[in-house]
Amino acid sequence: MTMQFNPIFKSESGEYTALQKDQQIGLIFRHAEIKSGDLDQNVKSKHAFIVLNSEGEKIAEIAFSNWDFSPYAFQTPNGIYFPIVDQLWEDQVPNTRMDFSKINP
Repeated sequence: MTMQFNPIFKSESGEYTALQKDQQIGLIFRHAEIKSGDLDQNVKSKHAFIVLNSEGEKIAEIAFSNWDFSPYAFQTPNGIYFPIVDQLWEDQVPNTRMDFSKINP
């Protein structure tokens, strides 16, 4: 079973918001909200996308603001896709793909 990232529900803690495991490559993906509020005039939140191996050891981390990517990521066999916030059309949402298949868990 795969759990989709959902940063609104903070049932685990105030910092970590979602957990997802890739059954094909054995990696665990964790979303964390680092800071909230008026950080730099336009940035409201900073987030991190943490990649863990099956033992829970951190092997990668990607930091981004909610003005760059939406933390609502979804997983496919080709990688994890993050919606790009700065878009020109409301009916089409561009995404960026992160492929972690080359990482040895």
